[in-house]
Amino acid sequence: MSIKNEAPSELKKAKFFWDAFYYGFVISIEVVLLAVKERFLSFNVSGGGIDVGAVEELSARVSHALKVIEAHTAENNAISLKEYSGLVWDSVLLLYDGFYQLLKDVERYRYAPRVVSSLWSTYRAGGSESAHYVEEDYVNGVGRWSCPCPSPLSQMRHSNDGFGRPTLYPCCNFPPPRRKGHQLSPRRVGLPPPVVPMLADHKDVSLRLSAISPGLGRDGEA
Repeated sequence: MSIKNEAPSELKKAKFFWDAFYYGFVISIEVVLLAVKERFLSFNVSGGGIDVGAVEELSARVSHALKVIEAHTAENNAISLKEYSGLVWDSVLLLYDGFYQLLKDVERYRYAPRVVSSLWSTYRAGGSESAHYVEEDYVNGVGRWSCPCPSPLSQMRHSNDGFGRPTLYPCCNFPPPRRKGHQLSPRRVGLPPPVVPMLADHKDVSLRLSAISPGLGRDGEA
């Protein structure tokens, strides 16, 4: 037996989630944090039973997150933004009446969101200071490894990148950090990952998507 939920906040959350998940595009977490930070500056906390202390704490966490992202960018140090997903949801549900109100603020940063389906085939495959990515090519049935922004921090003594791959690959490994005793071995250490499937109609789908969504670009994280 279902129970009717008449809480306005839960209805707002449900509508927000529905609109966000059916939007069809990926929005960068960093851009949302920038919009949220600006929104906090003009947010009116008087009335409505809002906890001023909680709002100030949330605003401070957003500012701190942006400082961390800025510091990592300056050092070319890879960072995973998914850890800020909860912070983003808490902030936007407090500051905005609906999802499309948030989009108006995001648009001020001249950010072009990417079609969700354009990111299905690419995922982060490891790396610490230098992020590794794999793009699965469903036309040819292969996976393409890349490290688009190798960081000089990967060669430091404290780096974990030197041991990110137990097998030596000419394309993929960084020189071992100095004075680290363990050296990588060219031995096969386990079974290879599952093969990338060949999907006969994927090429046609990709062409159709590119035709209906020209000009969309930039990396996006939920």
